[in-house]
Amino acid sequence: MRASPASLVLAVSLLALALPFALVARAQQQQVPSTLPGAWRYPHPDAHGIAIVRAAIEPAISQIPSMFQGLARERLASRTRIANRIEIATASERVQVSSHGERDFTVDLALGASPSTIRGPEGNEVRAQHRLAGGWLEQFFAGENGDLRVLYSTEPDGRTMHVDVTITSERLSTPIRYRLDYVRVQ
Repeated sequence: MRASPASLVLAVSLLALALPFALVARAQQQQVPSTLPGAWRYPHPDAHGIAIVRAAIEPAISQIPSMFQGLARERLASRTRIANRIEIATASERVQVSSHGERDFTVDLALGASPSTIRGPEGNEVRAQHRLAGGWLEQFFAGENGDLRVLYSTEPDGRTMHVDVTITSERLSTPIRYRLDYVRVQ
């Protein structure tokens, strides 16, 4: 069955009308969601966040020989910082994420650019990148001992920010994954 010339014209016209909307939608997906920039605080004592991190570490170190588990547990826990406050700012195509707590740390990078070498919070060089993942802001850090992925997302009302952390290392049998929730500072 062949399409009539009129139906072809109609199909092309509809496509021409839909294309600008598709391009706008795609451009909007390349921006940090408007609910994300701002100041956020961890609404619990540090011990609460540390307990979440320690619980996430256990499955990952369970495959390590038992004589090394204590050392691995302490090393991973001591290197994981709970930010009391996180500030996210956007300007043009740059995104700045500042974590405040035991050690302050700021990463200011162009969104979606190739990874850049920066100094990590402990002074070591890491490759860092800001990119969008599923429409949300992702920080990706690659070091000599593994990778760290931090995904920042919010609830639709913009009052709660989820910080999903994934740590991978060739030394660990499974990734370490945990979530901390922050509230917007008014």
